[in-house]
Amino acid sequence: SIVIHWQPPSSATQNGQITGYKIRYRKASRKSDVTETLVTGTQLSQLIEGLDRGTEYNFRVAALTVNGTGPATDWLSAETFESDLDETRVPEVPSSLHVRPLVTSIVVSWTPPENQNIVVRGYAIGYGIGSPHAQTIKVDYKQRYYTIENLGMFDK
Repeated sequence: SIVIHWQPPSSATQNGQITGYKIRYRKASRKSDVTETLVTGTQLSQLIEGLDRGTEYNFRVAALTVNGTGPATDWLSAETFESDLDETRVPEVPSSLHVRPLVTSIVVSWTPPENQNIVVRGYAIGYGIGSPHAQTIKVDYKQRYYTIENLGMFDK
């Protein structure tokens, strides 16, 4: 299964009161048949169940009014997990961390936690002068490196 979340169109572009949303999805590997799901009311998320394991899907959402269906979002992709993973615990620490300083940037790279049975939805990279939490960047669970850019040169 995959949970999708969305925001309503801006009030200036709604063209009437929104009565629900139309979700369209399909397997990404080939141009497969599109499945539609209707969500009524003001709900802004939907659990899509019955999907194949370890499979990438494309999703798009359009708002509905009494006059019909509005324009849809761009297609976005998400992938189901290959096996059932534990979501009752937080992930462990990444199994390695490497930091390579350059003149005005730092390249951070890591490997996932050793325990692969706990869901990892993403990574948070904290950095800052005197505090590792001054700024935080969040990246996708598939990402294994990040370049922190535009770090000024500082006199010692």
